[in-house]
Amino acid sequence: MTEMQLIIFDMDGTICDSWPAMLYCYRETLKEWGYEDMPDEEFWSYFVGYLPDNLRLMLHTQDDDEVEKAVRFFRQKYEEKGHAMGKPFDNVPETVRKLHDQGFKIGLATMTLEKYAINTLEKIGILDCFDVVKGSLAKGERSKTDMIRQCMEETGVDHLLTLMVGDGFNDLEAAKKAGTHFLAAAYGFGLTEDNCKEYGISYVKDPRALYDAVIGFKG
Repeated sequence: MTEMQLIIFDMDGTICDSWPAMLYCYRETLKEWGYEDMPDEEFWSYFVGYLPDNLRLMLHTQDDDEVEKAVRFFRQKYEEKGHAMGKPFDNVPETVRKLHDQGFKIGLATMTLEKYAINTLEKIGILDCFDVVKGSLAKGERSKTDMIRQCMEETGVDHLLTLMVGDGFNDLEAAKKAGTHFLAAAYGFGLTEDNCKEYGISYVKDPRALYDAVIGFKG
């Protein structure tokens, strides 16, 4: 059994398959700003990272006020309809609960707005499993590295005993900066099985195998 004590999960692409929700919100934003639609595959690069940065690139603007306006519109669409489109990956909520019941500390570090992250965890029935939840702020910036560090501080677990589980390169880099271990959810939106093999990253390619991957993680 792993020596890890704190397991920190990313949300989108790790706990939840939010592809339909994000696709809808991005498409509505593009349409509102007068841009033509893009093929599904072209949206992949916008599914990880910080939303304002993604929208800045997508809308080809360096105007901070315009980006802020686009973020508000995107989040409005998410609240109106998008949030109901996502669903958890197979067996992931059960995995989170099982880890919680076995005594692991559980954290969330997501670029999703924190209030939406809390609502999603409540909706899928696992909010009570989380010792700490950190997401993006409505105003101001909070990096993924900041979130990971806050999860460790609030649970009192050392970085050497902390495992970050995420699907994106940003999750990997944030874990490195925070000094934690990392397990790639290669079934998500960012890191693929080939990426993980190339860079020597521990990974799980099927969400139904997530529990075994966490329990068997050796660092």
